[in-house]
Amino acid sequence: MLGDRATLKAVAAMAPDGAMRLDRLEVDGRNGRLTASAALAGGRVDARSRLEIAKLDPVGEAVGTPMAGSLALDATARGPLDTTARGPLDGLEAEATLTGRDLAVADRRFGATEVTVTAAKLPAAPTGRLRARTQMAGAGLSLDGAYALDGRNTLRLSDLAVASGGNRVTGAVTVALDTLLATGRLEGALPDLKGLSELAGLPLDGAAGFTVSLDGRGGRQAASLSADATNLRVEGEGGPLLTARRLTASADVADALGTPSGKARLELADGSAAGNALAGVTASLDGSLARAGFQAAATGAGQSPLALDLAGTLSGDASLTRIRIERFQGRYQDETFRATGPATITLGDRRYEVAGLQIVSGGARLAADLGLTGERLRGEIRLDQVPMALARLASPALRLDGTLNAQATLGGTVRNPQADATLRVAGLHAQEASRAGVPGVNATVRAQWRDRRLSVDGDAATTTNSGRISLTAAVPLVMDPASYAVSVPPRGRWRLRSTAPSTRPSPTTCSPRRATGRAARSGSTSGPAARSRRRGWAARWR
Repeated sequence: MLGDRATLKAVAAMAPDGAMRLDRLEVDGRNGRLTASAALAGGRVDARSRLEIAKLDPVGEAVGTPMAGSLALDATARGPLDTTARGPLDGLEAEATLTGRDLAVADRRFGATEVTVTAAKLPAAPTGRLRARTQMAGAGLSLDGAYALDGRNTLRLSDLAVASGGNRVTGAVTVALDTLLATGRLEGALPDLKGLSELAGLPLDGAAGFTVSLDGRGGRQAASLSADATNLRVEGEGGPLLTARRLTASADVADALGTPSGKARLELADGSAAGNALAGVTASLDGSLARAGFQAAATGAGQSPLALDLAGTLSGDASLTRIRIERFQGRYQDETFRATGPATITLGDRRYEVAGLQIVSGGARLAADLGLTGERLRGEIRLDQVPMALARLASPALRLDGTLNAQATLGGTVRNPQADATLRVAGLHAQEASRAGVPGVNATVRAQWRDRRLSVDGDAATTTNSGRISLTAAVPLVMDPASYAVSVPPRGRWRLRSTAPSTRPSPTTCSPRRATGRAARSGSTSGPAARSRRRGWAARWR
């Protein structure tokens, strides 16, 4: 803190009557300085000290949090200190003031900062006040409050006030230190959420308010919350993450420090989430940590809006969390979908499972059973009779016709995954091209993942067999055992080969009316992923 080297100077004396004086104590280092003086005479103590730290960077390195700026701490203590006196020893008074300049902690700049703590009736029954002032993004932030420790088991916090601009949180709380049960109330009035953006770590706008009530008088901790926001806006990097003309939330919790249970409800009106317009959202949770029921419903806004209805249960223990989805249905872009039965999601330490998921939309069906347990992978996914017209759900301008069928199985381990997949598309074509008489395409693609290498072969042909293309490819593919991310190694070797017959005029035919012929074009390319190498193309004419 003071540096790798320090010098110590001290001047102390003891009088014949037993009085002790520390006239001067100095500890000087390259990064700071400590000075102090004290006197103990006539059963009273009078002491003062000052600690100066020129640069907080070494302190940040020691605690693992980036810090910058400088600090100074001034402390005083005075009062009776007679160990032979009878009765409680509660006459000491102390005060400490921490002053910071150009403070920055974990990339947050606080500017000029001052914190003052006073204490009286030490050490038997401490009482005092706290006062803190700092700056964040040019806005003032203040904290005030009073405290009192009664009987060493009860801490009373009163006159609490946290303020930044027009935003203010006030209240009072009493805490039983032996049981940590708390009773009190906190109220927040936040008319300017934009002013709290720096503190929250992301851009905010709108107004909000909340009330938190705590009750521990019955021997169990109870808590309730009510909150609301108007014209709320939370910005992300690419646009608003969440907007709401009005957002309300409420929650009640019983036995919060023992076996918690309770209920919560959230309502949103006229907003958006991740760019999707929403007319309304309601969500609720009711139960305990061991088992709770949940419901959620969302209605989109605009033309062909999204509608979603979800319900189920949430259960868990120390090692596993299970989410059982008992109802899942909705509508999007005039397409309805629903789950045909319950599905279960299991989450735990290196355990992720989805079981029994089956979703239908018209004649289309999705079925999935997937799992990761420790190092082992398993699973199967099926898509049956999926209309390619559903592509408009991803992009409304994408108008396709045709049918998709697919099946994939997964096995092996995260260090050596194994997978097989087959995808078939029948009658694929753009709707505009179909009206113009352009034929559709039938395609089949097969893939196999073995020994950290993905092999793919496929072929596609027009529905009139007037054109055909074939493709084979192989590429190294690995899974990171820690993150489960799938990637191509930087220097992995890959290869690609295709054949594509196409209609071309015959070199020996001059009449445009008789201009017919067929060329067989083939080629291949291969090389490391970081640097490819392509071999030439060959053409045969007849």
